[in-house]
Amino acid sequence: MPAKGRPTSLVHGLLIVVLALLSMLDAVPLTTQARPGCVATKFADPDEPTRWLESCGRVDPRGDPEQVARQVIAEQIGKLSLSADSSNLSLLAVQKSPTVTHVRFSQLHKGVPVYLGQILVQYDASGVVQLINNHTRPNLNVDVTPKID
Repeated sequence: MPAKGRPTSLVHGLLIVVLALLSMLDAVPLTTQARPGCVATKFADPDEPTRWLESCGRVDPRGDPEQVARQVIAEQIGKLSLSADSSNLSLLAVQKSPTVTHVRFSQLHKGVPVYLGQILVQYDASGVVQLINNHTRPNLNVDVTPKID
C-alpha cells in the first residue's frame, strides 16, 4: 500500500515546484531593457553595420510604440552604427496586431531621407523584442545642398 502513496506525493511535490517557477516568471517585470546580447543572425559582415538582430530582451508592450522602439535601438546603437541620439531617424509607420507590433523608421541625413535607409523593430504582445532589421547607411558624408547645373 505505501507504494501508491509515493507517486501521489511525488506528483504533488512536482506540482509545487512548477507553481513556484511559474510565480517567479510573473515577477519578472515587462520593462526589462533590451539586453546587449542580441544575436546577429544574418549579414554578419564585420565591415558593415549589423543588419539583423534577434532575441533582444523585453520591453513594456503597453508603452508608446515609437518610444519603445527608440529605446531598443538606443541600447543597440554600437551594433547598428547609428548616431547616439537617433535624431537621424524619422517615424515611418507603426503596425499593431494582436500578436506583434512593427515600428519602422526612415533614416535622415541632414534632414533629407536616405534612399532605402530604414530600420524596423518588432516585438510581440508579451514584450519580447523579436528582431531589429537594420538597412541604414553608416557614416554618410554627402552634400545635400540643392544646386542648379
